[in-house]
Amino acid sequence: QKQSPPEAHDRNVKFPQTVAPPLYGRYGMYFITALQRLNFYSCKTATPKNMATNKQTGIKGEELAAVYLQNKGYTILERNWRFKRWEVDIIASQGNFLHFFEIKTRTSSRFGHPEESIGQAKMNNLRNAAEEYQYQHPEWKYIQFNVLAITMQYNQPAEFFLIEDVYF
Repeated sequence: QKQSPPEAHDRNVKFPQTVAPPLYGRYGMYFITALQRLNFYSCKTATPKNMATNKQTGIKGEELAAVYLQNKGYTILERNWRFKRWEVDIIASQGNFLHFFEIKTRTSSRFGHPEESIGQAKMNNLRNAAEEYQYQHPEWKYIQFNVLAITMQYNQPAEFFLIEDVYF
């Protein structure tokens, strides 16, 4: 026999573990999608412990990226260069080109490849930061945007996937 879900407007109803409670905020109740309901109790990315682990993964990935790029003949000029709210992970030069790198690191392919998580907003931020950097360093006439995706799986060597001259 199928039970109907509790009324969404009743805050006193005890929700079973399989149904996410409605979210209440300053302006009332927010409705969440089925996918959000599914991930409500199983989402592990929101805990402080995993957030620290994600940050450590990113730092380790940027260190590996710097070594990888130096071995490929790039000269690292800046790491984690910031202007206002924009950031470039690595700024490097090779020949007479200035390269802006977005580094993405993952420890598994559970949520897809690292390069798949770079959206239009991130690339716009990268472009804005590059414009400012070029304004501050007018000696650079030629620039290029690159993405370096790194997958670090347990007991396996890191995989590097370099996408050069990205257009967006």
